[in-house]
Amino acid sequence: MGHFSYKACAIKAGEVPTQACFDRNPLTFVEDVLYGGRPDPNYPHRAYIPRADAPFRLQKEYNNKLQKEIYKFSHRFRLPQGLSGDLVLIQWHYVTANSCLPDSG
Repeated sequence: MGHFSYKACAIKAGEVPTQACFDRNPLTFVEDVLYGGRPDPNYPHRAYIPRADAPFRLQKEYNNKLQKEIYKFSHRFRLPQGLSGDLVLIQWHYVTANSCLPDSG
């Protein structure tokens, strides 16, 4: 299981955002609309990927053959208090855990 996190940066037209700006403005995870996930108090900015047996999975087919099952996502996040502007960029970060093995020590 992996997770999503988002950060925001308000800029002026033509301005190049900095990573420091994004890092100052992490979005807070509120809820997973489809799977019922709630915020993790230890990591309040993360929206976790649901378990493999979760409902709302979609089947992707090609030439009438099942290629894979994919998830549908609908998360709610809260913008940082005081963040505003005519141009606010959102940075998305996805950490996967389906293609690695945990460290066995």
